Amino acid sequence: MLHTSTEDSFVSLKKGSNTMSEQNLETGNAGQGSKVITWILIIAIVAGMGGFIYYQYTGITKRDAQISTLSEEKAVVENANQQLTTNLNEVTSTIEEVANKLQDVRKLHVAINDLATSSATTETSKKGQLLSDIAAIESQLERDKKDLSSLTSRIKQSGVKIKSLETMVANLKKELDKNVQQVTELRTALEQKDQQLRTTQNTLKETETTLASVKTELNDTSSELTETKNTLQDTRNTAYFAVGTKRELIDRNVIDEHGRLFKSLTLAGDINESGFNKIDITKDSEFTVTCKAKNVKVIPQRSETSYTVEASGDNQSVIKITDPEKFWKIKYMAVIVKS
Repeated sequence: MLHTSTEDSFVSLKKGSNTMSEQNLETGNAGQGSKVITWILIIAIVAGMGGFIYYQYTGITKRDAQISTLSEEKAVVENANQQLTTNLNEVTSTIEEVANKLQDVRKLHVAINDLATSSATTETSKKGQLLSDIAAIESQLERDKKDLSSLTSRIKQSGVKIKSLETMVANLKKELDKNVQQVTELRTALEQKDQQLRTTQNTLKETETTLASVKTELNDTSSELTETKNTLQDTRNTAYFAVGTKRELIDRNVIDEHGRLFKSLTLAGDINESGFNKIDITKDSEFTVTCKAKNVKVIPQRSETSYTVEASGDNQSVIKITDPEKFWKIKYMAVIVKS
């Protein structure tokens, strides 16, 4: 505005000067006109200089304001750049932590797979160690969950959006969740196997108890069988004989006499073993009786080829058994002798 006014003043001054010059020329350069023109020029020059100085001052003031504004904007930009650098450093550190955690989880994943593979054939003695390992892995997974949550918060607070970093964290979370699920399934499988093992052990104990009872019964049966066998053996090898006159043997209830006209002698129907002597037929094969050989009579009669009766001195005889199997088909024998 001042600059335009100054230019107008110069134009007006020039026009006025021209008019005055024309008048002076016409009037012959009158003295009074020269003074007026001189003052007008002075005033015009002073006014022009004042306008120029004001214009320069105004321009300098505007430039100072612009410089101050630019300085403030520069400080804001530098502060923003510093904050951005700090955030980038934090994000870089976070990326390294995520990478390390991802590596730890992958190692843990391999360990879990090894445990899951070996659990199918794990011996009972290793069950405690396996459960301890699973507990340690669960603790590590719990720590990784907290670390992952912390990393996610730091990434959000950093204000920096990096797609690859977000994808890495998402994959880490998926892998961590997968491992947690796998450890849970592994513990469940071990608990089921332990339950099956306890059931099997209880069944085995019951079976062992049953077997012990059966074994006892078998031992008892075996003892009874042995006793029976021995009894049978003794019975088979045991025979009974009695020696005496007919009257003595009848009185001792060893033999019975039947018939009136034609009498016959047999072993008593109700044998009383107390009237006999017990012998082992595998050891005793000869019997000495006080009687002549011709007066010896064996009741019941035996096969003549199974024994002989031989004299053995005055009024003594010996019954020799030559075929024990035939002779002892009847285990009781009465030898009648004449007094």
